[in-house]
Amino acid sequence: MRWRNRTCIIATVKQYLSLLFFAFTLGCSHVSSPANPTSSVITGTAAVETAVATTVTSKIPSTPQPPLKAHEWTPETVLLRLDFTHGDNGGILAPPDPPHFILYSDGNLLLQYPLLAGMPHGDWQLLHKKLERGEMCRVLNTLDQAGFLDYNPSNYKVDVKDARGAYIEVNAWESHKGEYPFLPEYIVEALSGQSAPTLSEVAEAPVISPALREAYYLLGDYPESGSEVYQPEKLIVWVVSLDPQSHPDAQWQDWRFSGLTLAWMFSRIELKDDGFIILEGAAAKSLYEYLDESFSTHFYIETGKSGEKGYYAFYARPLLPYELPNDDRLMIPDPALAKTSEVKLKCLPSDGVMPTPAHNLIFSIP
Repeated sequence: MRWRNRTCIIATVKQYLSLLFFAFTLGCSHVSSPANPTSSVITGTAAVETAVATTVTSKIPSTPQPPLKAHEWTPETVLLRLDFTHGDNGGILAPPDPPHFILYSDGNLLLQYPLLAGMPHGDWQLLHKKLERGEMCRVLNTLDQAGFLDYNPSNYKVDVKDARGAYIEVNAWESHKGEYPFLPEYIVEALSGQSAPTLSEVAEAPVISPALREAYYLLGDYPESGSEVYQPEKLIVWVVSLDPQSHPDAQWQDWRFSGLTLAWMFSRIELKDDGFIILEGAAAKSLYEYLDESFSTHFYIETGKSGEKGYYAFYARPLLPYELPNDDRLMIPDPALAKTSEVKLKCLPSDGVMPTPAHNLIFSIP
């Protein structure tokens, strides 16, 4: 089991309004399927840009664009994905989180959505929405017009290993994937005109192209309207026994779930080498309901039948479609489950593009 701090940096409007206090100062212990999916411009250095206004309206395109064209291809399991990576800082129980945004080629879309801080059992929910072909193509057309399908991730030059940041993957008529250390912080720094104090780790800010910026905006702030809380078939669960004296700042709460004990789950994990267990069926459903269909790391006290107390760090979340359960990093798709669609996907100019929201920077960096 790995332990590390997580800095939860999400430079989008809804996350900063709801999680402002956490933005650059707190490590978010986001200790808040395979369920098969049903068919159911900132050019120049970030440090140089010093926007003074509190509202920045992003436009597509911010550079000349080619006309939309029709494209037809055989899609892979995952079309689009945005993860926020937290690096390897050590300190808080941090299993691999779900992507912030993941769109499968069958139209199933999963989004992470922030709840108000201090929820009893979790700070995040996973939302589900089924997109039709035209909706998927609007997303891809928008990325195409922004220039992101032709973007080369190696143009983003930050020479730091195991750093927090963003990971973006696209598999359309053009495909690429890339890791972008500190990207959320650089974007906030550039648009707010304030320096992010955490960026002292890097000597020079990278060039943030219009294409990368627009892709980050689109996937990071994708509208959740029309979505519902995701109902998984399976949960993946991590439990670690703690010495409360070693965690004086932990906010302990009583474990009141009658279906399964933390001691039992921990004992099952101790018998395995991979550091987690997977629940399914009625056990998964009832535990998910107890957790208010949310997830994040929480610290629980459990009182046994003889009055003995156990102290645990606990994290449970939905197992995602085509996910290979893993204690170290998020692996989607599982090579054993991944498949190429039997139906080709065709995107047309008439599918159009998505409107680009204004980004209201009503926040400050502490």
